[in-house]
Amino acid sequence: MPHQEPKSCIFEHIYFDLPNSMVFGRLVYESRHLFGEILATESPVDCNVVIAVLDFRVVVALGYAAKAGVASTTNTKN
Repeated sequence: MPHQEPKSCIFEHIYFDLPNSMVFGRLVYESRHLFGEILATESPVDCNVVIAVLDFRVVVALGYAAKAGVASTTNTKN
């Protein structure tokens, strides 16, 4: 059986790896930031601030806020 070309799994970039991990030739941080920018473009909302609630979504929130031109923060309450 011939070897198939490896396929990327989106969950590597969203859930499984740390932001400083290199997966499929790209930093997970960069992927998550880009996902936030894409989300802001495809699903814009009228807001004053973007708040990241879960650790793995902090970078996504930063990307969304950057693209939307609003402030961002994280939830510090545990």
